[in-house]
Amino acid sequence: MSAKGKLEEAKFFLEKLHSLQSLPQDLDTQKESRYYLSVFQSAAVSVTDYLLEDYNAKFSLNIPLTEKLYPKTFGKTAKETGNQAALQFLQWWEKEKKALENDPIGKLLIGKRHIDIHRVQTKPDLAKIRANDYGHASEIAIVCKFQEGKEVEVSRSPEQPSPKPKAGETTFDWFFGEYSDEPVLTVCDKFLDKLTNLVLEAEHKFP
Repeated sequence: MSAKGKLEEAKFFLEKLHSLQSLPQDLDTQKESRYYLSVFQSAAVSVTDYLLEDYNAKFSLNIPLTEKLYPKTFGKTAKETGNQAALQFLQWWEKEKKALENDPIGKLLIGKRHIDIHRVQTKPDLAKIRANDYGHASEIAIVCKFQEGKEVEVSRSPEQPSPKPKAGETTFDWFFGEYSDEPVLTVCDKFLDKLTNLVLEAEHKFP
């Protein structure tokens, strides 16, 4: 599978996550969402590694699948074969990967994926529910914090910045507690966009 194929895989799981957003957020739906979030993170974060493998093949470095493809391995082989184009690509790839890791959203999801694979399952731990009463201009916002699947804190606010839900409409969004500025789905959408642009830029710079 290529980096583009990995992007399609990540997109598939993200679309599944989006489809669950409109359902009642009962325990079964939350469990299913966690599963899709986990595989999305795994597929998305793997895109940069798959891109390195794509160019291992493109530049005919022939680093076998039986050998781990580290950037050092890629660079060493490129130097030994005098492949300057491969070295230029690696320099660009390392710069872009570092920028992704330092980006707030990239850092968040890359870190979540590492914990999810090597330690424990990661999941959203903050829920925000916003609703307007019929015939009233005021809005009620409820924020619920969770720890190990249990509600540990609830706060209410009579006002929230616009845009507000339409009268009688209720919105429900999951957030990561350490990044509560944007819903999990928005964070994932933006991360996938960054990765898509990265792959397209690689194709443009190193056709």
